[in-house]
Amino acid sequence: MVSARWRGNPVRSISRSGSSAWQGSPSQGRSSLEAPARSGSPDGWGGLVRRLHAVPSPGGVGPLSRPVADSWQDFLLPHLDRRIEALPLPTHYSDGLRTWIVERANNLTRHVPTPRLLHHDLKPANILVRPGGSVMLCDFDQARGGDPFSDLGKLWWRTFDARPGKAWTAFQQANGTDARANADDTIRFYLVVHCIGALAYWHDFAHPGYFRHARSAAHLLARHTGVHCPLATRQPERSSR
Repeated sequence: MVSARWRGNPVRSISRSGSSAWQGSPSQGRSSLEAPARSGSPDGWGGLVRRLHAVPSPGGVGPLSRPVADSWQDFLLPHLDRRIEALPLPTHYSDGLRTWIVERANNLTRHVPTPRLLHHDLKPANILVRPGGSVMLCDFDQARGGDPFSDLGKLWWRTFDARPGKAWTAFQQANGTDARANADDTIRFYLVVHCIGALAYWHDFAHPGYFRHARSAAHLLARHTGVHCPLATRQPERSSR
């Protein structure tokens, strides 16, 4: 069952009934997300995500409330440039990060097909298993049109440790990307994209509860790009009164 409101209004939920592929709570992390791949069922979380990504985005790329007719790459690169500008990086780091992004975007995102519906905040907390066994995606506040691999980069980062191995193989099989050319590089590219967004959010708002995500994002950014982003934020100036 898919329940949605289109034409600028947020998608409410997308769910599939009768699933027994994902045993346990999403908060259990690694073991829970490997289960559907082992069972081979198309009705687990991987099948649900594939079903979501099969839906064409209404209107183009970007947020559903204000989509644009640009190509995905033309939308993505300026968006990332603004995020990088918000980071407290020396010029040689910010320039190097922009070069890293552009080189990979040219190879991996230039020929993205018709924009698809993205959740854009895909993480275990937003994948729910109800008592009857059905799997549901929730919290579509950030839904937008774009490249489905962007969702997978976010989900991989927020679920595993972003390293190859059995979990990576299970993840690819569950999402149907194991046979796609450049799938590994594309998912890792979007992992870095989401890490940049997370660090920009941290430096904009510095919510204490978000620090662990910012720390993880900084670690992965350094691992994949060689760019070290500080986590210290500017403290508000105290009044002299």
